[in-house]
Amino acid sequence: MSLQTASKDSITSINYSVIRWKQDIFKESSVGIIMVSKMQPKQQNIVYGTDCTYFNSHFRGDKNISFDGAVSQNYTSNKEKKYGLASR
Repeated sequence: MSLQTASKDSITSINYSVIRWKQDIFKESSVGIIMVSKMQPKQQNIVYGTDCTYFNSHFRGDKNISFDGAVSQNYTSNKEKKYGLASR
């Protein structure tokens, strides 16, 4: 999805965008990616990442087991430190 604002007086036009894709894998698990951005003159901010979930409701017969994780990174064009990283 993308949304473009109009310029008005001294406020410049800004574009906001987001995309999310998720794919089921195996019987009860999934992987996905996401990207969110804000684009304006002289400044761009983008956050992107991936996530995964593994779930098995038949582990050792009737037990459940679950693992999940995610990692994301951001980019901001007008900062001295342009990149940041996060995970869980």
